[in-house]
Amino acid sequence: MFSEPDDPEVVARMRTAHTVASGALGVVPGRPAGSDEGPREAWGWRGRTLGKPVTGPYRLGWLRVVHSPVDRASGKLWTGPEDAERLVPRQVPRPRLHVVRQWTEGKDAYKAELYDHIVGQAVSSAPVLATGPRLTTAWWCDLRTALGCLSAVRTERAAVRQAYLDRAMPKYLAFLGGPVPTVPPAWSTAHGDLH
Repeated sequence: MFSEPDDPEVVARMRTAHTVASGALGVVPGRPAGSDEGPREAWGWRGRTLGKPVTGPYRLGWLRVVHSPVDRASGKLWTGPEDAERLVPRQVPRPRLHVVRQWTEGKDAYKAELYDHIVGQAVSSAPVLATGPRLTTAWWCDLRTALGCLSAVRTERAAVRQAYLDRAMPKYLAFLGGPVPTVPPAWSTAHGDLH
């Protein structure tokens, strides 16, 4: 998760879009049973996404709204959740994606995604781990099993491409102790698959 954007126009636009999406999907702000806190907001990078807990046809859910300029509302950042729901085996634990709705307003495109609400604690409240997580051996075994299932999914999508490695690795030579090969011996599941 990221912080609420500094730009009040982005905040207002995304909160309005979330309200519009809630009405279109027939959901209302919600929270887990027994929780004293009100619905919390989860912001994406630079306010590109806004998610909140909701209650509706699928009981407690999570409504995520994505924004993009109309001319950029395509590609892996736009279709990723739908692609994952279609391609990733059910054995990989994750919130199920139930409904997707898209709309435009002038030069802005929006997508509403209604997911299951997951109860539990995140490994990290920030995009980058600052300390080693305290996780059980069973947790790591479950992750290994899920990654094994995920690695069987055939896709052209990649979080890191060879061109990036060729460009980025030379910048880190001082830290790496000299030249290193930039071509990996194999490609596999990585950060982009876990995000």
